[in-house]
Amino acid sequence: MDKKKIFEVKSYKTPPEPVEKVMSCVMIILGRPTDWTSAKKALGESDFLSSLKNVNSKDIPFSTLSRVSHFIADESFSAEKISEKSSKAAGEYTWVRLNCNHH
Repeated sequence: MDKKKIFEVKSYKTPPEPVEKVMSCVMIILGRPTDWTSAKKALGESDFLSSLKNVNSKDIPFSTLSRVSHFIADESFSAEKISEKSSKAAGEYTWVRLNCNHH
């Protein structure tokens, strides 16, 4: 992920559903509200990338992983499907999968 791609994801007034799902997962893992307005605000924060890099997947509570698991179980939640709608959200998708696969 880089600032340019984050800015492009943030620029959606109403994101495609796969992008919204990915950002909901990101926000769940970060322990923040999952609505698009909150996600856009987070994407605009100067320390957003740092906050992602500072997440230790081993410290993510099981309850958080459970909330994300229903997104991951959905067949439409795949790199291919997300890239079809927004290649810019692919980095966030990869981050979610990496952090959830360590458990």
